[in-house]
Amino acid sequence: MNKSEVNNTEDILKKIILQPIETIKLEETVLPKIEELTYSNKSYKIKCSILFIDIRQSTQLSDDLTDKNMLKIYKSFIRMATQCVRYAGGYTRQFLGDRIMGIFLDELNEEEHITKKSSDKAVSAAREMNTYIDYVLNNLISKNIDGKYIKCGIGISTGKVLLAQVGMKGVEQDDNKQNEKGDVWVGYTTNQASKFADLTKSGEIFIDENTYKELSEENKICDTKNFWNKEKRLKNSEIYSGYICKDMYVNNIQELEMNKFEYQEDIEIKNELIEELENRIFHYSIKEQELKKLKNSLEQEKTTIEKSKNSIEKDKKEEKYNLLKELLSQTYLKNVVTGLEDYWNNRIKDIFDIGYELNYTKRQIQEEICLYLASIYFYMELYDEAYEYILIHTEISNWYCGYLAEQIVKKIKLKQRLLDLLQIKYNEAESAKEKLEYQKGIKELKDIVW
Repeated sequence: MNKSEVNNTEDILKKIILQPIETIKLEETVLPKIEELTYSNKSYKIKCSILFIDIRQSTQLSDDLTDKNMLKIYKSFIRMATQCVRYAGGYTRQFLGDRIMGIFLDELNEEEHITKKSSDKAVSAAREMNTYIDYVLNNLISKNIDGKYIKCGIGISTGKVLLAQVGMKGVEQDDNKQNEKGDVWVGYTTNQASKFADLTKSGEIFIDENTYKELSEENKICDTKNFWNKEKRLKNSEIYSGYICKDMYVNNIQELEMNKFEYQEDIEIKNELIEELENRIFHYSIKEQELKKLKNSLEQEKTTIEKSKNSIEKDKKEEKYNLLKELLSQTYLKNVVTGLEDYWNNRIKDIFDIGYELNYTKRQIQEEICLYLASIYFYMELYDEAYEYILIHTEISNWYCGYLAEQIVKKIKLKQRLLDLLQIKYNEAESAKEKLEYQKGIKELKDIVW
C-alpha cells in the first residue's frame, strides 16, 4: 500500500458514497443476471420472497470429518438445494459454505396477472429440500461418510429489497484478471429471512407474516389441518414472530416410495430434551421480556398521567394567576381600595404565592403588577411601598406614569432615585417622542418642592 494507491481508493470510495442511489423498479418476472447489473449507483427495487437454508451445527460436523469428506457433504448439499430452488422457479444467488440464498419472484401471465406467488414458490422449494434431506441425502451421507448426517433449518421472508452489483472490475490491460463482482440484496426482507433461518431447529421452516398471508391453501392446509403454528423465537434479546412447521415434505411423498432416514435415537432424545429445555428457557425469556415491556409501558403511562395532572394543575394556577392580575388592574380608583385594605393585601399575597408555585421569581411577579401595586399602596397610604413599585415600573416600561409618580413623590418627599432613573431612560431613548416624555417628567419632578 502506498500514498497514491490510498488516494485513488479514497476517490473511488468517496464517489460511491456521495453519488445518489437511483432506484429502478423491476417490472420483469425474470431476475437479471449479475453481469447484466450496472456497476453504477443504480439499484433494482424488487418484490420477492427470499429463502435461506443452512446446516445446523456444521462447525461440530466439520471437526469430526476430514476436509475431503466435508467437501463432499457441502457439494452434495449445495447441489440439492440449488436444484430445489431452480425447480420451484427460483434463483440461487449466494453460496456461503453451508448456507444458501434463494430468490423467488411472482409469476405473471400475458395479462400480467399473478399466476403463482413468490411465497408459494419459496415454500415449495423448502418442502422439496426437507424431502431430499430426510429421504435421500442423509441416507447417502450416513452410508458413505462414517454414519454422519446433516440437519437443516429454513427461513423465508417476503417483501421489497434493493438489488445492486458490488465488487471490483478486472484490470483492462490484463485479460487473465477476472472481474470480482457479486450482487447484494439490501433490506429488511433479506435480514428477516436470514435471522429466521438462524432461529430454526432441525427440519423446521420459519416464515414471516407476509409470506404466510400470500400462501395458497396447498401450502397451508393438509387434510383440513393447518401445517403452520404461530410462534415467537428469541435472538440477541430480540423477539421474532412468524409461522413455523416441522418435517413438511412434498405432497406426493407416499407415491415416491422412499425410505426416511432414521436418526439415532439416543442422540435424538438427548437433542429433543435439550431443545425442550431451550424452548422453556426461551418462553420464560419471552415472558420476562413481555413483563419488562408491560412494566415500562405502565411506568410511561404513569409518567404521562403525572405530566397531564401537573399540566392541568399548572393551567389552573396560570388561570388563577391571570385572574388575580386582572383583578389588581381594577384598583385605579381610590374608593375601590379604601376600606378594603385587608382584602387587597390578601389578594397581593395570593398572587405572589401562586407565582412562586409557577416558578416565577419575586422580581418577575413584581414587574408584571408593579403599576397596580403602586396604585394600591398609594391609596393605602403606604407611600414607601408605592414609591418602590413606581421605580420598578419606570425602569422596565417604555412609558412614564407621571401623574401617579408625582403624587407619590409629594407624599414621600423623596425624588432623587426617580430623577436618576428618568435621566437614564432619557439617555437610552431612541425616538424623539420618548425623549420628550422623559424630559417633561424630569422637569415636572424638579419643579416639585415641599
